Amino acid sequence: MSGLLGGDASIPADGSSCISLPGSLRSSHLEESERVRAFPHFPGNWATFVYMIPRTDGLTSLFNQLIHETAAIPQLRSMKWSLIEEPHISLSRTVALRYHEIPHFTARLKADIMKTSLPRFCYSLEDIAFFRNDHVNTSFLALKVRRGQEEMANLLKTVNTCLKSFNMPPFYENPEFHVSFAWSMDRVSDEDKRVLIDYLQSKFDKLKGGFSEDLEQNARAVHCKSGNRTYLIPL
Repeated sequence: MSGLLGGDASIPADGSSCISLPGSLRSSHLEESERVRAFPHFPGNWATFVYMIPRTDGLTSLFNQLIHETAAIPQLRSMKWSLIEEPHISLSRTVALRYHEIPHFTARLKADIMKTSLPRFCYSLEDIAFFRNDHVNTSFLALKVRRGQEEMANLLKTVNTCLKSFNMPPFYENPEFHVSFAWSMDRVSDEDKRVLIDYLQSKFDKLKGGFSEDLEQNARAVHCKSGNRTYLIPL
């Protein structure tokens, strides 16, 4: 049971089976998925990930329609795209924390966010994008953030500062904030990628009018998942 900067879910003392994040968080666009672990498992290490969650009331319908449209591209009909059930916006890589570090990390993250007085803000999802994970074995379809990029960049600076204090790597340079909505393990060539993005962007442009309220989002909180606990930090 998660709550503000804490949860009541129990954590096994040896850290077993918690290096892989549950649900779609294992499908992070650049870090790890259900298919591949991003780093070796060591007892007592906990996969930790900072992110934001968009409101998905109507977005799921839009995402399913876009996935369905991929089958209309002749040279890509054999590809299988699967819906990411819990979309999110990454604000960190997936890093490994020791069990005793988790409360200190989440407390520091909360304190840093509160200290900077980062306000709630609005952001928009407006462009189709394509990403591959670090292992280049999983591809992702996404909607990129347009309005709200500056605010997310400021939030990311705070997250990176916290990560650095725990000797953890920062997020990627020049990040493209986005919400991944589908994944595939099929090979996608550069030409296929171009065709896919152009086609889906044209379909998205026709569909987005019916989802205008869903594509405009309010950033109200930052989430941090470590092991099987989820921490919520309000903005």
